[in-house]
Amino acid sequence: MIAAIIHGRVALVMPVVQASRESSRFFEMLEANSGWLESVLPGEYAERAAPHGPVYLPAGSYPEMNRWSGGFWRNFIARYPEVNSLHKKMLRVSAKVAAAGSPPAALTDLLRGQANDVYWHGVFGGVYLPHLRQAAWRSLLAAEAAVAPGDGRTHIEVLDYDLDGQCEVLVEGPAQNVYLAPAAGGAVVEWDADGRNVADCLARRHELYHDRLRGDGGGAGVSKLEEPLRVREPGLAGRLHYDNRRRLVFQAYLVAPGASLGQAVRAELSELGGFAAGRFELSGPAAMNRTETVTVRGQPVELRMAKSFRISEKDTSIGLDVVLSARGGGMRAQLIVESNLALPSGPADGKIGGLPSRGAGPNPGRSGPAYAAAKGGVLALTKWVAKDVGRDGIYVNAIAPGGIETE
Repeated sequence: MIAAIIHGRVALVMPVVQASRESSRFFEMLEANSGWLESVLPGEYAERAAPHGPVYLPAGSYPEMNRWSGGFWRNFIARYPEVNSLHKKMLRVSAKVAAAGSPPAALTDLLRGQANDVYWHGVFGGVYLPHLRQAAWRSLLAAEAAVAPGDGRTHIEVLDYDLDGQCEVLVEGPAQNVYLAPAAGGAVVEWDADGRNVADCLARRHELYHDRLRGDGGGAGVSKLEEPLRVREPGLAGRLHYDNRRRLVFQAYLVAPGASLGQAVRAELSELGGFAAGRFELSGPAAMNRTETVTVRGQPVELRMAKSFRISEKDTSIGLDVVLSARGGGMRAQLIVESNLALPSGPADGKIGGLPSRGAGPNPGRSGPAYAAAKGGVLALTKWVAKDVGRDGIYVNAIAPGGIETE
């Protein structure tokens, strides 16, 4: 860092991170004006000048990030409850690792689970990329397993671990972890089995750039960084569907007879009552119920749904029992139990993928030399690995994302 002093006052503090045309020109201007402008390191200035008082800098970033986040980065945690769950899981695992004395292996996995890309969303995917979420979850669960108690017992806690104002039921055992959310339809919000969170699914939400896909954005105010958002393909806008709640495991709810799978995929099911996302009352460690009144043919009918979970202590299996009862009359309805699962695609030893960038190609754009060198190294490594293990039937591929010009 360097501070420039003009007539005895600090005028600019500039972090120097890498050589560039702009930074070279800046230093040339400092030298050219050294007769009236003095440059000094911040530490030297702090030693010889008295402070004028505290200054609190606002959280900020480049303009696109401020727009995506609504001006404050932590809004990503509020906007995406899936990010909030991951973030609070990270904090919980961090506390466990610290309490265990921060073993090096567990600490390394914890730090890997803190990689920032998955905790926000912009042009480059972020939380929408499943491989990033899965990598973070695997690292956090590995850190948690490394410091887990070896008593072989299942521990149950009822607390608001994700700080959303509602209590969850945390069932942590030697074979699996199952987190239940009574206030979110009594569903499973986290299911840790075999080193991965099987419940790691993301709800479909409206994003600002979707308006451009529909032609509603007008194309105005698009920065160079957001230029790829202009990309279109026939019928793409018709594939945009939005969920009205989180996509969890064992969400039980009622719909009218005749509901179709296509309606469920398009989030067009009209639910009877609010069992899918409503608040359930705990009646046991892994049991809960909800009662509400719906109108059937002009008459009120009181419905009660009781959910009881069976969570194995020996393997990674869970089960759900649902009991429905009605008072005040009968009704015809279809019970749906929806589970959104993040399942692996298959054996992991037959495919290797690399993620370089078009920034490593002949048109690097504004990526910068460090980024281009790093992504160029990924591309070269992918080619080398392909030649080395391809003879064994292992597929090695690389995907280089980047903006493309369209009409």
